Amino acid sequence: MIVGNFYTWSEKNVNAVKEEPAKYELYDGTRTLIYIGSTGNLSERFKGYWSTNFMDNKGKQGTRSYKRLYLGSEQRASELEEENLTEYRIRSGRLPACNRKVI
Repeated sequence: MIVGNFYTWSEKNVNAVKEEPAKYELYDGTRTLIYIGSTGNLSERFKGYWSTNFMDNKGKQGTRSYKRLYLGSEQRASELEEENLTEYRIRSGRLPACNRKVI
């Protein structure tokens, strides 16, 4: 999992993320991890989420904060996402709520 700051899910913060490959985690209002993801362009992904209010995933609509880790490549971001999903599943016996349909 990402160690570091929580960022509030807000338009200001969404617009401030970089156009870089990243692994990210979404959290609900109680800071429970609800999704682990990766992308080749965090800015594009988050702006898409913001503009649609997660229309494709009702569970993600509960997002209130996030963590992000910029990485040098989309491949590395994807690898780290898979590693973290595996670690989470081993530790908790399940995937985060919004990842359950993905894997």
